[in-house]
Amino acid sequence: MTQSDIIITFYTIVYGLMLLELASRLHLLIRKRKVIKWHFLPLLASWYVFLMVLNNWWTLSLHPENTKDFSVLNFIFYGHLLIVTYLITTSVLPDKVEKMGINLKEFYFENHIYFWSVSSISLLMILLRNIYVRIETIPLMISMLVLGISILLTISKKYWIHYFGVSIFIIITIMQIISQI
Repeated sequence: MTQSDIIITFYTIVYGLMLLELASRLHLLIRKRKVIKWHFLPLLASWYVFLMVLNNWWTLSLHPENTKDFSVLNFIFYGHLLIVTYLITTSVLPDKVEKMGINLKEFYFENHIYFWSVSSISLLMILLRNIYVRIETIPLMISMLVLGISILLTISKKYWIHYFGVSIFIIITIMQIISQI
């Protein structure tokens, strides 16, 4: 196995665990559906996380040449980014449902500061990396705008801002996926 194969295998395992975590939480909600007060906002956010994880995984597998000359600093950076992404994945849906049930809208708004703070950390890490590797100005400006939206979602409790913001994140992620076709 080459260094690139080892790195891709490691990331594949971690991304697979993220998808398993997301699927198991969704499975829990479906099994306990009778005591769940459903709301689409956390489900929309979980769809964004699902798309983000798949996009990251696909990008890695589509461009394995990016890992050929991977320095230990790159490995450590992406290792930290994987942990942050895992935290995002585990915070989007509840990990337990009491016998009394759960209101998903209440869960989302009780949890939104943590979820969007961790998302903002992830986006800040990517932005700083993009500045370091001197990415072009337009993608850099888009990264700054997306980080700003994530910070707004962290501090706002307004429903319409969250609906709009999560929708923007989904659209951007779908556009990233389509650009790779």
